[in-house]
Amino acid sequence: MKKIKARVLAIASLEILFGICAGVIILELVLGLNPKLLIQGMDTPLPVSPGVTNLKYSVRYSDGDLFFWQVGLIAPVEEHQDKIETYVNYWSDELGFPNYPPGIIDAEIVVLGRSYSMGAQASAPWPLQLEKKSGLGVLNLSQTGSGLFRKEDYLNRIGKPLKPQWVVLEVLPSLDIYEYSADQGWLVKATINPLLKSVFHNDIEKSKAVSTDPVFPLEISIGEQKIEYLDYLLYISSLTLPKDVLLMSHNYSDFVDGLSGLAAGAADFGACVVLLYVPTKSEIMFPLLTRKEELLPLLPLLYSWDLNEQMNLNITDRKVQESSMLIINAQEVSQVVEALARETKLDWVDPSQELRQAILNGSNPYLQYDTHWNDLGHEIVANQILRTITNTRCPYANR
Repeated sequence: MKKIKARVLAIASLEILFGICAGVIILELVLGLNPKLLIQGMDTPLPVSPGVTNLKYSVRYSDGDLFFWQVGLIAPVEEHQDKIETYVNYWSDELGFPNYPPGIIDAEIVVLGRSYSMGAQASAPWPLQLEKKSGLGVLNLSQTGSGLFRKEDYLNRIGKPLKPQWVVLEVLPSLDIYEYSADQGWLVKATINPLLKSVFHNDIEKSKAVSTDPVFPLEISIGEQKIEYLDYLLYISSLTLPKDVLLMSHNYSDFVDGLSGLAAGAADFGACVVLLYVPTKSEIMFPLLTRKEELLPLLPLLYSWDLNEQMNLNITDRKVQESSMLIINAQEVSQVVEALARETKLDWVDPSQELRQAILNGSNPYLQYDTHWNDLGHEIVANQILRTITNTRCPYANR
């Protein structure tokens, strides 16, 4: 009798296990075929946003990038201080990408990026400015959360049939390289974390509340100017990683392999890749600081990046002890990516110098309470890319 019960229980357990596995596989297939069921900001097969959308809205200080907003870390924006930074007229094409509908039938330039190239909180994103300035068709396949693997997927499925001459690839090192993984994993697994954050957002924010006084906006001195500075802590912490450690990591070597594969694939259909470096606020502002000690309030909030035993990059539990390393590394990150561009024979666009010059001239190219470029920042990027494609002949064109 006991043997029969044990056998029944074993069979029932196997049936339950099989049902769970089958359910996960079916859910994975459904999510792959219907990306709009996923959450905004995930690395998805197609945009989560609905197709053919037109949104008109204003962006105030209080509409800052919630991706880095943390309870107690940023001082509340008082109503009388809540200025409008810009007005946005956002369009998406029939697939949900940031283009005017209907989608472009013929495009000389394809853009692959994250939120910066997507034009987050900007009234005139650089891809739109580039199209107007150049007279060339620009297809923007940028999406928040899209890593190198997903960018290449978008290029092969949507961009390649148009046979563009140029592919502009955005690279934000702290996300595209430091967190790069050749193993993309399952959509079901990737959904768990953002789903929990979405459902329990308020509880999570309360649990992350900082017990000290708000640090941001942090007043910093650049020349004779006093600037109110804010940035995402992950972006700031990424500046704790020395370039020699970055170069030793599997994340970097895997990213190089992925980048080389994307560039080779683009060359096969007659396109050249322009590598667009995306410097964060911290990378631009820290080297301009008049007094580095003004960064001291940030140090208790930062943790250092380093290699683990598997030679992968991760954030440790070590606190940052000095601000000078942040300033040094802020200038070295772009040097690493530029060297990579030269080695792989890719065209290189780094707006860092012009973004810094804009600040020195008294014009901030970044949004005040957001990590992204404002219209001035996007104009600087558009002009640099226009100069690059105008003065460079793609050797793979018209193969």
